[in-house]
Amino acid sequence: MDEKIEVDVAKWAKENVYAKAYKLVTREIVIKGMKLTGFKGRIEYIFLDKSMLEIISKFFALGKTINVGIKRTFGMGVFDYVNLK
Repeated sequence: MDEKIEVDVAKWAKENVYAKAYKLVTREIVIKGMKLTGFKGRIEYIFLDKSMLEIISKFFALGKTINVGIKRTFGMGVFDYVNLK
């Protein structure tokens, strides 16, 4: 039987994940008469503690499938990730 391991992912990320570099540009789009502001660009993160990378990569894979944030059905929240090792 698998052991259940409880991890506060948000706390772990706050303590172990840092933005190394980023280049973001805000974009305003109109969808169904509503103005929405989002951003487009690139962010590189550093993971200080590598113990959670397997779990985090599963979250990233899920996020690529379902997108993240609000207005996902309008095509917002799309992202991709690459492990730069």
